[in-house]
Amino acid sequence: GGPLVLPRSNARCTLVMADVDLLPARDQRRLELWLGTASRSAHVISTCARSLYPLVQSGAFSDSLYYHLN
Repeated sequence: GGPLVLPRSNARCTLVMADVDLLPARDQRRLELWLGTASRSAHVISTCARSLYPLVQSGAFSDSLYYHLN
């Protein structure tokens, strides 16, 4: 895929993220930072084709992003 495009942090929005298990580490960090500054009226729906927890355990997926999304 292309670069991760995120809404303004003060936007009222619903962000649908497909295949979050495929996000590279830099985009995981960008999404995590965005979630930390996003408006309370921003909602995130994320999907993936496999369980994220084994990826967290192996270090391939950010543990803090995992807990932000759950």
